[in-house]
Amino acid sequence: MHEDLMRQAIQEAEEAYRKGCPPYGVVIVQNGSVIGKGHNCVEIENDPTAHSEVQAIRDACRNWGNPDLSGCDLYTVFEPCRMCAAAIVWARIETVYIGARNAAFGAAISNSPTTFELMSSIHPVKVISGILSEECQKLISRVRQKSASDGGA
Repeated sequence: MHEDLMRQAIQEAEEAYRKGCPPYGVVIVQNGSVIGKGHNCVEIENDPTAHSEVQAIRDACRNWGNPDLSGCDLYTVFEPCRMCAAAIVWARIETVYIGARNAAFGAAISNSPTTFELMSSIHPVKVISGILSEECQKLISRVRQKSASDGGA
């Protein structure tokens, strides 16, 4: 089940990449059903907050009809940044399932203290990593390859 849901997040990431954005994707699940989806749209929307997690939270809240996503789980291809981790806490997501780690900016497991640790008095969030990690890492490597081919680091 976890792998199937991460594959749906990967599909969202591939959609972002087809649109010219970094391949980051998320699905939010309530009782086994996807209630929200999102992929990175920063470049398309000219909005620095349009990360995949934030997009999925917005979609889930609209579909659910409530800003409180208690009992929901979030599947993300790439470990959330601090902004997205804080949004996850405020949305009251129960568990975050991570594909690939984000060593530079990850705020869920890669860098201490994590945002989830810092905000645990507001709402505790469980984290499980390594779901289809190789597939997710391959998606993320596309960003680095493109950056290098464009003359970036």
